[in-house]
Amino acid sequence: MVDVSVIILNYNTFDLTCECIASIYEFTEGVSFEILVVDNASTECSPELFKRAFPEIILIASKTNLGFAGGNNLGIQHATDRTILLLNSDTRLLNNAIFLAYSRLLQSDKVAAVTGKLVYPTGEVQLVAQQFPSVKLLMLEILRLYHLIPREKRGKVFASNYFDYKTELEPDWIWATFFFIRREVIERLPQQKLPEDFFMYEEDKLWCYRIRQLGYRVLYSPEPLILHHMSGSNKAFADILTNNRHILINELKFISMTKSRLYARTYFILKAIHYLTSSYRLARPLAKL
Repeated sequence: MVDVSVIILNYNTFDLTCECIASIYEFTEGVSFEILVVDNASTECSPELFKRAFPEIILIASKTNLGFAGGNNLGIQHATDRTILLLNSDTRLLNNAIFLAYSRLLQSDKVAAVTGKLVYPTGEVQLVAQQFPSVKLLMLEILRLYHLIPREKRGKVFASNYFDYKTELEPDWIWATFFFIRREVIERLPQQKLPEDFFMYEEDKLWCYRIRQLGYRVLYSPEPLILHHMSGSNKAFADILTNNRHILINELKFISMTKSRLYARTYFILKAIHYLTSSYRLARPLAKL
């Protein structure tokens, strides 16, 4: 048995996945690990090419596309360790991120999952620490009442937009791009696996919601450093538009599941108002030219 089972879900991202795997071998030390590559019925090339490039990995080839949650659950079934790292194929480790996240995870039995600092190729930090959708927070944004909150406290209220990502944070939920979780927590979830209510997008939000219901915490740590090519497998403009539509639909479903349909409708009406008012503020200086 090793310390960490790293699960990488591949769907037509052979080159990116190979870069991700290579970075694990390059930077990881101080912790033993196994790498499981789950090919989600890719059409790009034969998944056996992964074994040729990295003979040590465990290759799991699914005959059908199981989606993000389903594919990761398939990998978890074959994993051998008590800690699991779900790692996007479009990432590349920039330091000894696995050891750093593993160490932080084991510091407290109440911490169920940890993520690290994800950055764009430009070095800009990605907003991986988030709060659950909230009518209250949207109202504060729309009415611009956040100006009344001291700047040093805004991160606790608006974690994703105002947190400086230089210190540890305990948000409501974290992205599953780099998602370090205890197996024992997964086994306490319904059906002893990560919820598969969504085929893709918003699943990490639901995972963290279920995890927090069990009394656990999820953390963002600034120490693990990971490069993330956002939507590395969906670069086409049409794909981006489709993805955004799926995200909105799933977000509506998530709020309906965890709050109510009425709350979800109210939230999206306010979200539309927020978008329109924000666009108007941005456009006003242009109108004066």
